Amino acid sequence: MLLLLNIKYAIYIAVSLMILGIGFGFFSAPNTNSVMGSVTPLISTELPPAF
Repeated sequence: MLLLLNIKYAIYIAVSLMILGIGFGFFSAPNTNSVMGSVTPLISTELPPAF
């Protein structure tokens, strides 16, 4: 699809998508971790001790 566009626009779109991906990478994991860490678990995830 990008091959059908002018090279100037193709580079612009590619760089824009890279910047968007980097932004998601930097902010998605910490935000998910903080939200999941603030909720108390309803069911214990620990395994029972082995005999």
